[in-house]
Amino acid sequence: MGTVAPLCWLHRSNRGIEIKPCEAGILSVWKDLHCHQRFMQHRHDEIFRKIDQGSTYTNISVDIFESISNMGRTDITDFVDKGKLLRVAECSVENVKRDRFEQVLKDAWNRGMIPGMLSGAFGKRQNGRYMDASLGDNEDSYQRYGIRNCLH
Repeated sequence: MGTVAPLCWLHRSNRGIEIKPCEAGILSVWKDLHCHQRFMQHRHDEIFRKIDQGSTYTNISVDIFESISNMGRTDITDFVDKGKLLRVAECSVENVKRDRFEQVLKDAWNRGMIPGMLSGAFGKRQNGRYMDASLGDNEDSYQRYGIRNCLH
């Protein structure tokens, strides 16, 4: 399952408003690495050719994050089609701070299942980059989640 988030910039100049080239972020959520690899080996190229995806971009980079925690006891793949608001954050953490960072985020997420928050996943790469993705019913659920975790 992928979600495309276009990032376009409007630029105001003396010639009027110009649209700068867009970038897109695609978040794909898989049950496990095996499912992702199976898709890439057996389905991806057919879809890529059928929809002429290669003509839609000039370059691409792909990062795979290993899942290390889910919000509460839910799996984000069970809720991808139910959420109304997807929040994705990525950061880098120094090597000596990684264990503490992971524990703090896991603790916050265990407290985070409040009404309106559907699910979330927290992953990492070997190079100290982390990504979290969470799904909610609405923006208010994120506000309540943030306030609750800041107060504890």
